Amino acid sequence: MSDNLLSVQDDTSLHGTFVGYAKPNRKATATLVLRPKQQDEELRQELDDLLYKHPVTRNYLNHEKLAESTSFDKNDEEVIKAYLTEHNLSHFEVNAISRELTFSGKVRDLQKAFNSPIGIFHGADHLEYKCATQAIRVPETIGELLYSFKGFYYNPKKETRKITPIEKYDDQSWERGFSISDIYSAYNIPEDVKGAGQCIGLVELGGRHRETDIKKFFKLINTPVPKIKIVGTDPGKDSDINNGEVSMDLQIAGAIAPEATLVIYYASTFIEALKLIINDIENNPSVISISWSAPEQYYQPVEKLEFDQLLYQAALLGITIIGSSGDHGAYNG
Repeated sequence: MSDNLLSVQDDTSLHGTFVGYAKPNRKATATLVLRPKQQDEELRQELDDLLYKHPVTRNYLNHEKLAESTSFDKNDEEVIKAYLTEHNLSHFEVNAISRELTFSGKVRDLQKAFNSPIGIFHGADHLEYKCATQAIRVPETIGELLYSFKGFYYNPKKETRKITPIEKYDDQSWERGFSISDIYSAYNIPEDVKGAGQCIGLVELGGRHRETDIKKFFKLINTPVPKIKIVGTDPGKDSDINNGEVSMDLQIAGAIAPEATLVIYYASTFIEALKLIINDIENNPSVISISWSAPEQYYQPVEKLEFDQLLYQAALLGITIIGSSGDHGAYNG
C-alpha cells in the first residue's frame, strides 16, 4: 500500500472551542462516504434518458433500483473494511443509498488510521463534540475511494435567523404579512389542486412546531389541520425565530395543499437532511421545500460533491427540491 497520504477532510476544529484531547481509550464512532461506483455505458444512458424526458413520461426509480444504480463498488467497500480492520476498527454498518460505511473503535486507533489527533470541543450551542485537530489523511489508495470522512466535526451550515426591522421598508405588506390568497395569486397556483396523494417534505435545521399554534392557524382559515410527521431528531430547543420558520413552512404548505402529508426533516446540515429524504422509503416525499439557506462558499469541495450526488439521486427518485434564495435574496451570498 502506498505511503503517500491524501487529505479527505479539512481541519474543522475552528467551529468550536478546544477544551482538551480525547482520552486514547475512549470509544468513538465515525462514518466514511464512499465514491459512487462507475456506471457502465448502458446504465448511464438509461438514467440520462430518464432525466431528459418530459416529467409526465418519466419512470422514476424505486429505492432498491436507486441503490443498485448509484451505490459504491463492492470491491471499494472490501478494501476500506480491510484497512479499518488493520487498525482495530470494526462494527461496520452500511447504507447503500447514502454510500456510508459507519464503524467504531478506540480514539487511539482512529488517530492512527486517520493521521490526526482527536480533540474535545464545545460548539456555539455548548454541546461537546469530538473533532480532528488536523486535516484527516489516509493512504492515497484509500483516499481515492472516498468522498469524505464524517464523525469528528461539528459544522452546521444554516443561515442565522434575524428579524428585519419593519421601518426599513416602505411597502406596508411587510407589516401586515401575506395572506394565503396573496400567495396563490403571486405564484398562479390553481386553487382546485389540493395535493391529494402527495407528500411534501420540509427541511428544518432548527426550531420546532407548536401544535396549538398550528391548530389555531388552520381554524382561522377554515381548513383541516394537515397530517404532520417528523423524521430525524427534534432539536428540542425553543427559539421564537426558528419556531416561526417551522410554523410558516407548515402553514403555507398545509394551506395550499391541505390534502398532502407534511413531513418535517430535522437535521443539523442540508447534507444530513437530504440523506434522510432519499432514504425515506416509508413517506416517499415527492416535493421538498428548503427555506433555510447558506452560501455555497461556506462548503468544502467534498461537500459540494456530496450535494451534487444527493440531488442527482433525488431527481432519479422523482423528488422535486425547491430552495429559497435566503431572506436577503440576491444579497444572500
